[in-house]
Amino acid sequence: MMAKEIQIFKESSSDFTQRTIVENQILVVRIKYNVRNDSWFLNITTENYSIQDLKLVINYPILYNHKALFPVLTGDLIIMPKVDNLVENLSYDNFGNDFGLFYIDASELTEWELTNGIR
Repeated sequence: MMAKEIQIFKESSSDFTQRTIVENQILVVRIKYNVRNDSWFLNITTENYSIQDLKLVINYPILYNHKALFPVLTGDLIIMPKVDNLVENLSYDNFGNDFGLFYIDASELTEWELTNGIR
């Protein structure tokens, strides 16, 4: 896969908002950490669509089960390791360092589906 990394600017914050451009769409991305369940969550908004509180898990397309609510992108966003042979789970400390937020286009999403036996 040739996924495009979306830079995140966590800077020791557990709740941050930033803008990025994907598929010529301006996305407002809010990423927040919940200490109670040790998980990161995503809110993503465009001019016409918004989806809230999606739990971030590694190696699974974030919008995959929510395409009807967020049809703006033909690809998807995914959390993937930035280093080889990483066995850790996503945590407060390693998001942005060992794990990154990536955009995969429609062909990469299809490849992911075939590789993981989903369709």
